[in-house]
Amino acid sequence: MKLMKSIIVCLCFFLSYFSGCVDTNDPFTGSDISNLSVDITVNSDGSGDFVSIQDALNASHENDIIFVFEGIYFENLLIDKPVYLIGMDPENTIIDGNTTSDVIDIIANHVIIQNLTIQNSGLQGKITEFNAGVSCNSNSNQIVNCILRNNTVGILVHFQQYNTIEANQFYDNIYGIYTTECMYNTIANNSFHNNNKYGVYLYSTSNLNYVMDNVFFNNTNGLRVKGNDNLVVRNVFQGNTGGLYICCGAFGNMVYHNSFINNSIYQGKGNFRGNNWSMELPVGGNYWHDYKGEDTGGDGIGDSLYVVYERNNSGVLQVIEDKYPLIKPIVISKMLIN
Repeated sequence: MKLMKSIIVCLCFFLSYFSGCVDTNDPFTGSDISNLSVDITVNSDGSGDFVSIQDALNASHENDIIFVFEGIYFENLLIDKPVYLIGMDPENTIIDGNTTSDVIDIIANHVIIQNLTIQNSGLQGKITEFNAGVSCNSNSNQIVNCILRNNTVGILVHFQQYNTIEANQFYDNIYGIYTTECMYNTIANNSFHNNNKYGVYLYSTSNLNYVMDNVFFNNTNGLRVKGNDNLVVRNVFQGNTGGLYICCGAFGNMVYHNSFINNSIYQGKGNFRGNNWSMELPVGGNYWHDYKGEDTGGDGIGDSLYVVYERNNSGVLQVIEDKYPLIKPIVISKMLIN
C-alpha cells in the first residue's frame, strides 16, 4: 500500500512538472518533494484511506501529504496544520462548498494546496468577511495549479504575509483575489477571466505585494490597487471593462512591462501621488495598444510619452504619463489577441 501511494504522488508531480504548472521543489525548504510518498489517500468511492477530505485532515500529522482522487467532495474544510493537500488533477478533483461559508479555511502556516477545483463558496458578507474559495488566514502558504470558480472571492488573504498564489485559473467569481492589510504576497502566472467585479483587488494597506505574469481577460475590472509600494509587472490586461486602477491615495506602486489591450472604458487609471507607470531607460514602461507614437531610434521605446490618465482639478490639468511606452508587448500569451 505504501509503495502504491509513493507511485501515486510521483505520477502526480511528474504530470504537473511536465505540464509546466508546478515546481517539484518544496517552496519552504527548497528540497525536491517529487519522491515523497503519500501519507493519506482520499477517494469518494471508498478505496482510499478516507472518503472525506476533512476526516483525512483531522487524522493527518504535520507535513503529511494528503492525495485526493478524482471526484466531487461536498465539504467545507479547516486546515489547522501544515500539510500538502494535492488533487489528482484540477479539472476533475473538485471541492464544492455547496454555497455555504468558506470552501477552505487555512489557519496554519506552510500549507500547500495543489491540483484542485475549489468552487461554490457562500454568499457575500462584510468587507473583511467574504466567503471565499480559499480563506487564507496564515502565512507562507502556497496555492498552485487550482481552478477557483463560482465563489464570492476565489482567494481571500487578510492580515497575512509571504503567501504564493501561482498558476491558477480564476473565473466566474465576484472577486478573483481580494487582499486586506497584507504584505509580501506573490500573485503570479494566474489567469483571471469573467470575474464580476475585479480579477484582483489589493485593498486597504495591501503593501509590498508582487503581481506578475498574470492574464486579466474579460473581467469587469482587471486589477485595482489601494495599497502602497506594490510591484505590477509583465501582466496582460485585455478585453476588460477597466484595466488597472490605482486608487484612493495609494502611492509608490511600480507599473511596467505590462500589456494593455482593448480595455473598453480605461486602460489605466490612477491618482496622482507618486506612482510610477514606467522605469528609467533602458527598462522602459508598458505596451499600450492605442499608442500612436513612433520609434525612430529602433530601440523598442516610443519617442513620445503616453498619457495614461488625466483630469481637470479646479482648473489645473493633472496628467499621469508613461514616459517610455513600449512599441511591442513583452508578455505573449495564448489569450493575447493580435
